[in-house]
Amino acid sequence: MKSLYNLKQEIEFLGNRISKLRAEQTDDADAELAQLRRHKNENAARYDGELERRNAATRAFGDSQLYIIFYNRLIDFKSWEEIAGLLGGRNTGNGVKHRYYDNIRKLEEMLAKTRRI
Repeated sequence: MKSLYNLKQEIEFLGNRISKLRAEQTDDADAELAQLRRHKNENAARYDGELERRNAATRAFGDSQLYIIFYNRLIDFKSWEEIAGLLGGRNTGNGVKHRYYDNIRKLEEMLAKTRRI
């Protein structure tokens, strides 16, 4: 989970470094710019692939509230209270957390059953 966050941070860092080098326009900057752009593009492709893989897995739950819980916890790293606020109603951070872990447990049970087949 944190790898997605770290990739996003590195992509932002590389983008800032590229902008800074473009502004300087020195002879040495061209080679470094090409290397930084390549590295940023590779990371962006990895990020997009990982994000899509996680989004597809999260959408598989089929429940829009579960999707919101899992997406915001696993992709955006929001707190339980923030997610409860997004869901609205009488949802609490503790209730959202319990729902999350209950569904993780159900998924583990389902996977265990498929391994036995």
